[in-house]
This record gives sequence, C-alpha cells and structure tokens, in this order.
Amino acid sequence: MFSRVRRMLPVILLILVALWSVWPVVRNFTNSLTHGHEDLLIVWILNQTIQKIPYDLVNIFQGNIFYPNIDVMAFSDLLVPSAIVSWLPVYLTKQPVVAYNFSLIFGQALTMLVVYFWLKEMTRNKWAAFLGASALGLSQIRMHYHVHLQMWMMQWWLVSAWMIWKYRNTSKLKYLYIAGLFVAIQVWESLLPVFWIGAVGLVLVWPKVSSITKNWKHILTIVVMVIVIILPVMVL
Repeated sequence: MFSRVRRMLPVILLILVALWSVWPVVRNFTNSLTHGHEDLLIVWILNQTIQKIPYDLVNIFQGNIFYPNIDVMAFSDLLVPSAIVSWLPVYLTKQPVVAYNFSLIFGQALTMLVVYFWLKEMTRNKWAAFLGASALGLSQIRMHYHVHLQMWMMQWWLVSAWMIWKYRNTSKLKYLYIAGLFVAIQVWESLLPVFWIGAVGLVLVWPKVSSITKNWKHILTIVVMVIVIILPVMVL
C-alpha cells in the first residue's frame, strides 16, 4: 500500500498543484467567473451545446443569436469536447458558470498530467517530469491565457503530439491512430491548435519520413477517419 502511494506521489502532488494554481476558481466553483469578459461568451457557447446533449445534437450549430441566421455557433470556437466533459457538473449544479469553471480546472489538471507522462517517458525520471509539468502549468504565459478556454485546453493537441512521438520511437501504428483521433477531437474544440499538431508532428517525423511513407495505407485510413469525424464542421 505504502509503496503504491509512493509511486503515485508525483501524480498526486501534480494534481494538487494543478488545483492550487486555479484555487480561486475551485473555491468559487458555482458562483463566479475569473474576468466577466470573454469567459461570459464561452459560458454561453458551452451551455448552448450542453442544452442539446444528448437529444438535440442535430441542432448543435444553432444558437439563440443573430436571428434569422443559422449555424451561428460555427462562427466561433465550437468547444464541444469541453461541453461534453462539463455536461454532468452543470446538470448536477444547475449553474451555467460551472461549464466554464469545470472545464478550466479539468483542462489544467489534464494538461499537466499529459505533460508529466510524456516527460516521464522522455527522461525516465518521474520527479524531473513533475518539475517540467509544474513549470508549464504555473508558467506566466499559460496563466495569461486562462480566460481563453480554447487555448487553455491544451490536453487534446498535446496527446496527439505525444502519440506521434511514440509512433516515431516505436513504429507502432496504434499510436498514429490515437493521434488521428485526438486531431479530430481538437477540431471540435478549436481549429487553431490543429496547426500546432501539424508543426510538432512534422518536426518529429521528418527524419523518418521515408520509412513512414511505407505505411501510406494506414495513413490514408487515418485521414479518412479524421475527415469522417469532423465532416459536420467541414461542410458548414
């Protein structure tokens, strides 16, 4: 029991650091927002989607604004994955602001954990990984963007980049399929970070591009899979 806790200690401490870093949000989880500017817009976007889960997904791009225009939600970041993960907390609390606050807390914890496990694989040192993940989570540039939830939710594109890195090191195609899946998830969250996946992925795979092209059938399958998942976004 004690040895298991000791092995998990960096993860436990990292989650505590993540919660501490956004403690004002944790403390005022159901009744306040951090700024009251862009976060108000994001609360509205999230709750427009939450209200359509699970029985009205056919109207997921519709919003009560800019009438009589249709598909108005497509003119901004969709934030659909964040809406999905915050659906239950909003349902339980009946407070719309919880969608934003839960997503912010969830995004901080998960982003730091993804970075931790990636760095742990790189360094083979759990405490070095803990320090690296904490440095990112507490960095000034990250905290500066906390109001911009579409930029704050880094976990989706980081998982995709991590899986590309794992594929490059192991040549196991399952990692490439997982990377493709998270590309699609990121598109439904926000399109901009998809370019970061492309940039990081290109740097990672370029030295082995000749051997990777031998798997062109799998790569084509992954591209088709991603297109099918994001097709509703593409046709708007």
